[in-house]
Amino acid sequence: MRAVVPFSEERINPRVRKRGEALSRLEGIFRKVEKGEVTIEEAVNESKALLGESEDVPDFYSDLEKSLIGIPSHPSENQLEFDISTEEGFPIQGKPPLKYPKTPRQPQVPVDHFRVVVWRDSRSDRVNVKISKA
Repeated sequence: MRAVVPFSEERINPRVRKRGEALSRLEGIFRKVEKGEVTIEEAVNESKALLGESEDVPDFYSDLEKSLIGIPSHPSENQLEFDISTEEGFPIQGKPPLKYPKTPRQPQVPVDHFRVVVWRDSRSDRVNVKISKA
């Protein structure tokens, strides 16, 4: 109603329409047609009720109907039933392949293999190191 305040001094009666959400509702109508919940004729009637039938824009509703016809519909999912009972099962199409045991790898001997022994008799003694080729 704040929009009417500047015109209250003059003798003009402006029409105030609250149609800010009309575009989002029109988008919802498009979604309903896309999902298949509403037919095209029902969608055009809903949009006429939403926007009103004014002659300001010629051929608006015919263009709207053409655009609604051009919307691709989403496919629906259908549950399929199998003719095969679960007791029968599926026939095996041949023998399963034979599994061969893996042969263990032989450990490779390192080229330079040394044995290192480190010891000491007590904490206060020197560390003794003995290196030998194995």
